[in-house]
Amino acid sequence: MTSKYKKFRFENYHYDFNTNTLVMHFSYDGIRHYTEKVHFQAPQNGYRPNKDVIDALCFYTFIIAGSSYYKSFVASEIEIVGKRIDYWQAGFFNMIYRGGLSQFVYENSLSADDLAKFKGEGKSSGHAVEYDGAGVLLMQSGGKDSLLSSELMKLEGNEFVSWHMSSTGKYPPVLDEVGAEVIVSRREFNLDQMKQDWKDGAMNGHVPFSALYAGFALIQAALIGKNLVVASNESSSDQANVEIEGYKINHQFTKTFEVEQAIENYLRRYVSEDIHYGSILRPLNELQVGKLFARYAWPKYRSSYSSCNLANYKQGKDDGNLTWDGTCPKCANTFLILAPFVDKSELLEVFDGKNLLQDKDLTHTYEQLMGRSGDKPFECVGTFEELSLAYKLAVEKDPDYKNPELDVMEVEPIPDKLGPYQEYFNEFIKYKKYI
Repeated sequence: MTSKYKKFRFENYHYDFNTNTLVMHFSYDGIRHYTEKVHFQAPQNGYRPNKDVIDALCFYTFIIAGSSYYKSFVASEIEIVGKRIDYWQAGFFNMIYRGGLSQFVYENSLSADDLAKFKGEGKSSGHAVEYDGAGVLLMQSGGKDSLLSSELMKLEGNEFVSWHMSSTGKYPPVLDEVGAEVIVSRREFNLDQMKQDWKDGAMNGHVPFSALYAGFALIQAALIGKNLVVASNESSSDQANVEIEGYKINHQFTKTFEVEQAIENYLRRYVSEDIHYGSILRPLNELQVGKLFARYAWPKYRSSYSSCNLANYKQGKDDGNLTWDGTCPKCANTFLILAPFVDKSELLEVFDGKNLLQDKDLTHTYEQLMGRSGDKPFECVGTFEELSLAYKLAVEKDPDYKNPELDVMEVEPIPDKLGPYQEYFNEFIKYKKYI
């Protein structure tokens, strides 16, 4: 592939402590320019944030955020203006770009070799420093996974603040039901520039979303003196959607355990050994998350939460109110993993009275979700094995869940054990030393 531009430039970034705004500048060949701003909540109660930690986290975020603009024209070279990265950093960012842009590469008929590579030098401009923050910031979307995380943490009596990223400054009302302080950061795009890019032939597609939001969350955590950012990524994210000649195409790549560990290592090397990132749900699979959600969160949140991306989270239009569209793979996945565990009438009520498993328009989607036809949908969904078992359990619970066109297959049972989340959580907390 030949790009119309030679080089994608990471021009500069700056954190303004007067306005609590991160400003990032990128360009193609110094000709086509992009600016992104992220507005954070100010430090509280006179807390004075560690500016070295903030700067190091802003640099991490600056590089990951560049993927949103790099994908427009995919130049063959990358330049980070005024900064050096070492070989480990270069390998880290190459991994994030190669894996986090894998769906983009696949859907735009590119090759992984079309992506430019970061080049390391002998020494990095950054280094780790000491940090004295303490406390938990829990990333919250208003979906089932993050709401479950909040309930698990409260079961153990652990305090936290809920953090939400928005393009409008609003947040889902369901977060008020959690019972923790809600902090909102606001991401500001130049949408007119992006629309012009598309008119000029730019490509579009999925970016390393979770790794980027980890950066935003870590900045906000450091600004208010917290040192542990908790995500809600589970083990099912490790299954790729499709593999081509050894290149794994995974919509959830930056939710994988590999990336979670890599981010933790990055923090230790270049930010501080005293600030951490990890997922409390990591030991669980999607089906186990569904079972736990049904037990601990469904009664409280069932009428006010949503995990549907299609109906929510549109740039510049997310007004905070959550709903379901009832037609997408995420809705189909959620309906399926909850069907064995929650009251049927309550589940159907959430989806406007519809039994999604009986919806003919979703039959092919369910075939894909259970690995019977085509690629795994490019969404945050369970593995083939988990969803096949969920279907079997749902039909055993109520034959009305049986889709006439989908046979119930014999599948190996996943042990009826909710995962070592208690032990893992205790170790997670102990290891991170956030109290």
